[in-house]
Amino acid sequence: MHILEILNASPGETFIREHAKAIVEHTNVQLSWAYTQAQHTGSARPPLKGLQNCFSLPNFNRMQSFRKVGFRLKYMLMHWENAKKRAILNAIEKARPDIIHFQFASTAIQWAWITDDLQIPFTFSIRGSDIQVFPYITDGYTDKLKAIGEKAAGIHAVCESLKQQFCSLTHLSPKKVEVIRTVISDEWHNVRRNPQKGYLLSVGRLHWAKGFPDLLLAAHQLLQDGIDFKLFILGEGPERPLLEYMIRDLGLQERIHLEGTKSHDEIRTYFAKAQVFVISSLQEGFPNALAEAMMAGIPVVTTDCGGIKEIIQHRHNGYLCRSGDVQSIYEGMKSTLIAADYNPCINNGKEIINRLFSEKKHADIFTNFWKI
Repeated sequence: MHILEILNASPGETFIREHAKAIVEHTNVQLSWAYTQAQHTGSARPPLKGLQNCFSLPNFNRMQSFRKVGFRLKYMLMHWENAKKRAILNAIEKARPDIIHFQFASTAIQWAWITDDLQIPFTFSIRGSDIQVFPYITDGYTDKLKAIGEKAAGIHAVCESLKQQFCSLTHLSPKKVEVIRTVISDEWHNVRRNPQKGYLLSVGRLHWAKGFPDLLLAAHQLLQDGIDFKLFILGEGPERPLLEYMIRDLGLQERIHLEGTKSHDEIRTYFAKAQVFVISSLQEGFPNALAEAMMAGIPVVTTDCGGIKEIIQHRHNGYLCRSGDVQSIYEGMKSTLIAADYNPCINNGKEIINRLFSEKKHADIFTNFWKI
């Protein structure tokens, strides 16, 4: 079975690379990638061992003028729009996939016409942004989401919560949606922990859905209570100016640090030092950073949105707060910072992540999902 996955750009998000690694190491599936937003056209070097026939689709918005001329000459008898489509179809036909899988529903909406023209079955994944952001910023998006859902041979959701939201939004049958959890790399087991007292860590894009203003207000309450702490937020995004203003306004300049985007190796150094990992989100599918922190052995405090409450049991493997409730987040951080013994919670957290987010489990379920 040959699966062609269509991504936005190389080398793909970390969770997609971990997914691909699981497929090529634990199955006989032949897996290829095609990119829609690359600067060049044609074959591309696989970003990980085991991927085959990776390539970039013709992107006429980014293509250099002389390459556009070359395509125009090749398809000179066609109308330009038809010529562009033909060039893309030829690239897909050359790969000869049995199934096309789109890693985002928004990508499927834009590119599913390929599968109609080539009569190739397709599947797609739904992520948090597909359900919680795009329907509210793009006119007609929900109707398009329903249309591709009806045509798809299968739909993948990363958690039960997203599955329910998708079905509620599109009125499609839940039987068509398969929940397959992401892969959390074993490398997070190997973080050498040296937690520093009062060291709080949060990871996420600086976007309204992550609820960082609530986290800052909760941190301000810690300061008013005389609790010593420092909070490091890793990530970048459009909410940075608001958060910078709030940090100054609340007098938290010495306590809260917006660290920007960090590499995996850099994140490991933050994980090593963190006493508590915090998620303050208003909306989520399931945040991989939360599972990575749990696997690394960091006590977690998190809001109860999306798929989080499917994994976190309050005070058993983490502290579960009410989403959008500053007081609840404050109480969670305070309680965890002063806790006498973290080990039972840490061990329970590692157990559930190892059980539900393993490479082998992910690969086995995906292989069955593609048997259509």
